[in-house]
Amino acid sequence: MQEDRAGFGRGTVDSQYFSHVRSEIAPLIHLTPSRVLEIGCGTGATLGWLRSRFPGAHLTGVEGAEENRDALARVADDAVIADLDQGLPVEGRFDLILALDVLEHLKDPEAMMKAAAARLTPNGEMIISLPNIAHFSVLGPLLFKRRFDYAAAGIMDRTHLRMFTESSALRLANDADLTVTEGIVNGPDNPRARLLDKASLGIIRHWLTRQYVFRAVHGSIQSPVNWRPSGLTQQANAQR
Repeated sequence: MQEDRAGFGRGTVDSQYFSHVRSEIAPLIHLTPSRVLEIGCGTGATLGWLRSRFPGAHLTGVEGAEENRDALARVADDAVIADLDQGLPVEGRFDLILALDVLEHLKDPEAMMKAAAARLTPNGEMIISLPNIAHFSVLGPLLFKRRFDYAAAGIMDRTHLRMFTESSALRLANDADLTVTEGIVNGPDNPRARLLDKASLGIIRHWLTRQYVFRAVHGSIQSPVNWRPSGLTQQANAQR
């Protein structure tokens, strides 16, 4: 039995689960970081991508799965294997912190967010991704078939301990004294989806969103977030 992102036992997991590069976050990074922390970093694939973009940055990765230790050590300057449900075992401050596809696996994501915020420099930024439980693939079966079935991966991953919507995702950041400045939505971005979104004044977009990816900084005033569709993000990514 392998371990989940927090360090607990789970069933067999596709190796790509730990080795996916999250390059779609590029438009959300507005600084040239000197110290980077990734929480729940898997094998360090995204840290390796950041190394190519910011070769002078010091990279720290904290991961819960022991089997990822060797791969992570080849990428990160500091590779830490720890049970993330026991806290954030790092020292110092970081100007870029990533928490991608990890908080939903934790017993107390609020505590982890507050611990991460305490490690963020005054002008630093944190990039977070969370699955959207309000996606139509969850709401449809629940409303019309009274089904709420867990799966091996995706929004209904059976190792997800916490569920999030747009409002609870923002509240998670706000409760850590962070404000969300911008974000992207991972979901279909085609003419039909854009037409439905426009006709519904933006409501449909959130039913089609599988995941929220957003940038948070120190602050206390939360303004409405301008969520960009993933297609716009991919275009911006190609231009950077």
